[in-house]
Amino acid sequence: MRDFPVLELRDELSWLDGTLLAAMRAWVLGCKRGVPADLPIQMIFANLRTPEAIGHLDRFMRALSQGCTRMIEIYCTCEPLLSSDEVLLLDAFAMMQEGMHDAATALLRTFASSEAAHAASGNALAIVQVLNDAGHTIARGPAAVERQARSSDEPFANIAKSKRLH
Repeated sequence: MRDFPVLELRDELSWLDGTLLAAMRAWVLGCKRGVPADLPIQMIFANLRTPEAIGHLDRFMRALSQGCTRMIEIYCTCEPLLSSDEVLLLDAFAMMQEGMHDAATALLRTFASSEAAHAASGNALAIVQVLNDAGHTIARGPAAVERQARSSDEPFANIAKSKRLH
């Protein structure tokens, strides 16, 4: 099992990373409380000029929640810290942007079945593409590659090492 540090939002996250995290947290909060989270998520993606990301986020989160192999720790929207699972999810988005689709899918398999991770990764890629098309870039890409290489199993480490050599 991977150990990730707990990060403080204000010190470690870019605006875009914080926005993605807020959308995921709002989705989970809506599910837990049995209330629609559509409006806050719509507002989040409207501010990014990426309303088409809404459906991809919903499918991403549904795939993970329906195919999880253990409890995924997603904190409340008011929490100033990230869970290790939230770090992993944000890193998966960043690695998708870096073109490391297989490695990002492997990250998602740490808490979801292969089928769920594959379905979720397709939607994560779609979110990243929509964000990039709107001029948004996830800045944590190189750091995510480095962090995941340090805390991973051998096959994933080889993927990340080859990426660092370029």
